[in-house]
Amino acid sequence: MGFSVGIPLVVQKVDVPTWVPFIVSFFFFGSALLGVSYGIVSSSWDPLREGSLLGWNEAQRNWPVFWQSLWRGSGKK
Repeated sequence: MGFSVGIPLVVQKVDVPTWVPFIVSFFFFGSALLGVSYGIVSSSWDPLREGSLLGWNEAQRNWPVFWQSLWRGSGKK
């Protein structure tokens, strides 16, 4: 992707504002972070129960457990 976008811009000497790469990187990094987080939370944590296709039911069930484990874990040292 970088070559298909970056090389023509360099060859044609297009001046890109410095904030554009930061915004694009922030967008893709944020999207990846959200995707990984949803993938973890939407998986079925109970090995005896089969999960759904998109995992929405599991995500609704696992989000409170996830947050409680984070808050409980931060108090212990």
